[in-house]
Amino acid sequence: MSDDIDIRCDLSDALGLLSEIRRRDKIITALMNQVQRNLNNPDNDFGLLQTTFVLEQEVRHRTREVERARDALAQANRDVEAARYRLTAAISAISEGFALFDLDDRLVLCNDAYREIWGFESDITGRSFTELLTEVEERHKPTDSTWFARRLQDHVSGSGTSDYRFESGKILQIRERKTPEGFTVGLYADITEMAEVEAASAARQQLLDIIEFLPDATFVVDQQKRVIAWNRAIEDMTGVHKEEIIGKGDRAYGVPFYGERLPTLLDLLDSQNPELSPQYENLHKQGNTLYGEDFVQSAFGGRGAYLGRMASPLLDREGKQVGAIESLRDITDRKQSEADLLSVQEQLRQAAKMEAIGRLAGGIAHDFNNQLTIVQGYCNLLLKSLPRENPECKLVREVLRAADRSAQLTSQLLAFGRKQVLNSEVLDLKEVLAKLQDPLARMIGEDVHIQIQVSPDLWTVKADRNQLEQAIINLAINGRDAMPSGGQLTIEARNTVLDSEYVLRHMGSSDGAHVCLSVRDNGTGMDEHTRRRIFEPFFTTKPVGVGTGLGLAMVYGFVKQSEGHIEAISEAGRGSCFNLYFPRATGTPEIEEFIPPAPPPTGSETILIIEDQEALRELTAHILKTAGYNVLQAADGYSAITLNRQYESTIDLVLCDVVMPGLSGPEAIKLIKHDRPGLKILFVTGYAERSIFPMSELGTHVLSKPFTPDTLFRMVRQVLDGDIKICA
Repeated sequence: MSDDIDIRCDLSDALGLLSEIRRRDKIITALMNQVQRNLNNPDNDFGLLQTTFVLEQEVRHRTREVERARDALAQANRDVEAARYRLTAAISAISEGFALFDLDDRLVLCNDAYREIWGFESDITGRSFTELLTEVEERHKPTDSTWFARRLQDHVSGSGTSDYRFESGKILQIRERKTPEGFTVGLYADITEMAEVEAASAARQQLLDIIEFLPDATFVVDQQKRVIAWNRAIEDMTGVHKEEIIGKGDRAYGVPFYGERLPTLLDLLDSQNPELSPQYENLHKQGNTLYGEDFVQSAFGGRGAYLGRMASPLLDREGKQVGAIESLRDITDRKQSEADLLSVQEQLRQAAKMEAIGRLAGGIAHDFNNQLTIVQGYCNLLLKSLPRENPECKLVREVLRAADRSAQLTSQLLAFGRKQVLNSEVLDLKEVLAKLQDPLARMIGEDVHIQIQVSPDLWTVKADRNQLEQAIINLAINGRDAMPSGGQLTIEARNTVLDSEYVLRHMGSSDGAHVCLSVRDNGTGMDEHTRRRIFEPFFTTKPVGVGTGLGLAMVYGFVKQSEGHIEAISEAGRGSCFNLYFPRATGTPEIEEFIPPAPPPTGSETILIIEDQEALRELTAHILKTAGYNVLQAADGYSAITLNRQYESTIDLVLCDVVMPGLSGPEAIKLIKHDRPGLKILFVTGYAERSIFPMSELGTHVLSKPFTPDTLFRMVRQVLDGDIKICA
């Protein structure tokens, strides 16, 4: 047995010393028993002495060991207290709440964070878990009605982690475990902020995912104008991938659109007057959202596109701006549709204006034609009654020339108003242009080079030859006047097919196969204001006294009356081009034959004249009577019907005005022909009203005002003899 016992200041060493003391107590007890036996044996004095010495030594050793054990236990107690202090300090330093419950489920230990989380102010050590749980439920009011039972079950099991929500919005996470001895250790953390951060992060990621798959090109910037989102659609629009731009600031988002770091729509959100920015069209603000449009040439690989932009600030829960979002949509088709709509509306207004002017011009020309017919008729009669050597004949011829010029003006007005009588026939434009080439060259002059281009296999058209030739001449002369220093005049005829898109953009046109007759010059051209008014009658850009302003109006009316379409394309300083579209015709072109004029024919048939203008009716009757005809007169349709029924002899021809007050000419003729089937009719009109179109079914013909006596003689004779089949 060694005396050198190492007394260490820990609990295990103290327990070892106690065991050694108990061992020595047993030795002393054995020695004491032996001394007692020796005392009863007087012969064994030496043995008694020896035993007593050993006993004394053992007692001395035991005393020292007891003292050492006492010192070791004291040190162990101090170490335990120090460890307890360190443990308590460590638990108190934990940011999360800490609690230790014993086997009876009473609180043994907790830190300040635990009391703060649950709102306990006094010392709660020793209180039961159920008591504490009841107080927590009353104080914090969990959102889950089964919270108490669930919390109690989780605590008893002591093997999980659970999150609990309270009406205040607080979210607590509780983690509890059982120790081997059966104690319950719990950690309690307020994860409200962390949950909000996670929720915000999840919401942000969800927003980014939504933005990624938006059909509109979209990008998002943070408060420092750094790009934080750049979706697939904007990658397609700009050709810039998100990896190249995410995280970049200093208006890097402007580079894909403008080639440099220029501001975009979202940069105007902070502007006091964003509407004043000249960069965008249709710039306006609704609430916090700003709208605008601009054309970006670099979009879609340089194809260019009109972009509709929308920018809004991004706000947090407190309403503080944390960034901005801008979305862009390709609105090129919409802008084109809007432009087309504006163009159609403008064309519609122009067409309505031209129609109104045409009606006015046609009405005036119609009434004027009646008077011109009277003037020309009496002048011709006067010339026939005077000897040729009579000096008054010259004066009469001057009146006739003035009347002829006036008749040309009224003819142009009627052409513009689409109220002239057309003698339409199937034409080959190649043949028409070939015949006009030499006359045009003489009219245009040597300083203008004329080039005529005709496509092979050119389709035929149906039009009035004289009016078509006059239209080409008018356009050629206008082209010459636009090139005072000479230039190039090109007349081209080609086949084309107008589609529905063209028809949509050009009011008054029709789809299908057409022949396009183009007259182009490289002269001064026209501005937009002039181009829009170019077909108005009496509108001219020429000096006063040069031209009447009716040339292009006549061309316009002729083309429209021929069921065609005309367009003028021009820019100031870049020349002009007039395109005339005529529907493709079927049939073979008629060959124009020259027929020498014959002497005015005469006759003896009976002719009924129906005309509301008394002077014109009297003149017509006088002219026909001089040629030998028997003439009956009626001032209107009703009197003509009465006269027809009262006249018992044969009526060979009815010469009838189209437009009359009361009963119109065609209506009166229908009733008259009911009484006299097969009666021949010759209508007289100052313009071709649409109401007489069906008259071709009745075998009727049309004589245009103003007319000369010779023209009247020939038309009457041709109708009576059945030598013509169509209107003249």
